[in-house]
Amino acid sequence: MDLARHAEFFVALAEELHFGRAADRLQITQPPLSQGLRRLEEHLGVRLLDRTSRSVVLTEAGRELLGPARELLASAERFRERAEEIGSRELTVRIGLAGSVPLELTTTITAAAARLLPEVTVRTWHAPTTTLLEQVASGALACAVVVHPCVLGDLHGSEVVRLARDVLIGPGALEASDPTSEISLRELRSLEFATYERAGNPASYDLEVDELDRLGGSRRVVAHATERDALGSVANGRAFTPVVRGTTTPFQLDRRQLRGDPLPLRLRAVWREDAPAAIRRAGQQIADELHEWAGNVA
Repeated sequence: MDLARHAEFFVALAEELHFGRAADRLQITQPPLSQGLRRLEEHLGVRLLDRTSRSVVLTEAGRELLGPARELLASAERFRERAEEIGSRELTVRIGLAGSVPLELTTTITAAAARLLPEVTVRTWHAPTTTLLEQVASGALACAVVVHPCVLGDLHGSEVVRLARDVLIGPGALEASDPTSEISLRELRSLEFATYERAGNPASYDLEVDELDRLGGSRRVVAHATERDALGSVANGRAFTPVVRGTTTPFQLDRRQLRGDPLPLRLRAVWREDAPAAIRRAGQQIADELHEWAGNVA
């Protein structure tokens, strides 16, 4: 029998002295609680509780065994936590990052996770948000940084962090414009909007395209397999693409600040609800790093 689980039944009943309250505390119904207590008493060969229709009272044996039962539960919890810690040390933790996450933020996230998990090999993997969500849900990835909005399903998501973005354009793409001034999306309407394929995250893709339409920006959207591939369209002077503020400007491209920050990058960390404690802490630390980054470049 599962001695620890049945001891948990006994302790809950001994502390609540009421089957209904004990069952609620254990999140089970009363019949399996009664059956579990009876099996425990049969296994131990002693009666632990005297129960009537109105009361539950510890027997002498029950009073003597309550302390050891509590110690058993505490020991089982320490055993579980220790096993989880050892299991985390043996993992190569894979963290997923959406393609929109810039190189500078990639290194920040990886370093933060490595500091939190010093005995674990941390590796990052870039992929579209939809792929990352599937991989986290299946357990192939420990956690991921994805673009919001997206459908999380049963995954836990941190608070959404908003990162301001500029735009990259090719040299001379807007010759009549002052290169030091802010620019509106309407002023970019002669250029194509280079972005990732819609299948990578339909919700965020549609949000950006709708915002372009609302603000009079380009109606010509050119989709690429990744955000990095979009730079080719920008380099030939035919398109523009968003880039996180505070990051390095690629060689031979021009950066312009958007007026009103109409195309922010919204990111959040996600992980499984049942992930080991060490992974949940790493996910939250990554979320904290996103917040700090956003504050530093605001």
